[in-house]
Amino acid sequence: MNKDTIFNLVDSLSGLARLSIADIPGYVMDSLNAWARPLAASIKITGPDKKTLYGSIGEQDLLDMMGDLEKRFTAIGISFALFSLDDSSGRLVAVTSIKSPTGHNGSILIMIKPENPLRHHIAEILRIYADQIVLSLITGHSITAIKIEEILRKHAAEIFRLGVDGILVSSAKSLSHSYWIDIHTKVPIVFEIGEQLQDILKKPQKTIDIQKTLAAGTLLPGKDTFDTVVWDYFTVSGNGLVALFAGKFSNPEPIFAQFRMILSSAVMPIGYEDIAISFKQLIADHNKIIKAEKVASILETAVTINHEINNPLTAILGNTQLLLLDKDKLPKDLLAKITTIEKSALRIRQVTQKLMAVIEPITTPYIDGLQMLDIDKSSEQE
Repeated sequence: MNKDTIFNLVDSLSGLARLSIADIPGYVMDSLNAWARPLAASIKITGPDKKTLYGSIGEQDLLDMMGDLEKRFTAIGISFALFSLDDSSGRLVAVTSIKSPTGHNGSILIMIKPENPLRHHIAEILRIYADQIVLSLITGHSITAIKIEEILRKHAAEIFRLGVDGILVSSAKSLSHSYWIDIHTKVPIVFEIGEQLQDILKKPQKTIDIQKTLAAGTLLPGKDTFDTVVWDYFTVSGNGLVALFAGKFSNPEPIFAQFRMILSSAVMPIGYEDIAISFKQLIADHNKIIKAEKVASILETAVTINHEINNPLTAILGNTQLLLLDKDKLPKDLLAKITTIEKSALRIRQVTQKLMAVIEPITTPYIDGLQMLDIDKSSEQE
């Protein structure tokens, strides 16, 4: 591409970020026509309300031809592509998808002659156009207020499965007004938080504290008593929330992670920075949940092992140690064998105890590409 083409492209792309969605299709078509000299081009953007905006240039038969190629492109499921028409013309069709976190989807298509100097770059350029359109949609998209009551009604069951019996959620700006839902009613109710509980909630409790659990638990709605009460502050699209979780659980991290995932699915980020932060948090939360599930699976296996092995192991150890009480009367070779049995049994007991103490699954290479649990490292306390 020559310098003039590059400058025109940069100018047109920068202008996209300042447009409303209604102006995008016409602007893109004018821009493509100015510097790409296409035989035909089209753009389609469908919003979350199913309303679709179109823009096109070129003869209808060429647009119909590109429409057929778009269907093939959609079936492939990739972000951008370059097609050669199935005829002797050598004409090329580039297509890219538009997928915005605001719920807008669509595509841009352009048909060019085979001698067009942009033929090697056209698909990539359209992808850059799509990225700029997404940026425009994000920065111009109005964000609705977080509907706490609706979120709790739809997603509380996902939190209850983690050992939570009651959830209290309030705006961080106004702690007095909140919603409470518990495992018995399963319907959010409005709850006015008193000054005493407001003072407690002002500082997050991300780890289990028995004294604070007792202090907060007596101030919550309902008549239930809770083994654990934790709470934290969450920020989504500039909205601050405080969420409290009460119930019977030993690790609050998967609960916080699950709640963040619920918020991220219910509320749309407003910009690229928010999206990047949300995406990183989503990965971290997903890893925490996977780790918690692995630990739970290991502990279930450990309980089974302890139940099935410790009873016969106790018998082996007991009888071995009874024999060793008279070790002076035993032949040396038999004494050595019984001592080996005792050491091996004690080693087995130690392994089962370490399995019960796993806090983070850490693996180590075994054989044939398999991995095995490193019991020592996995049960080391922080």
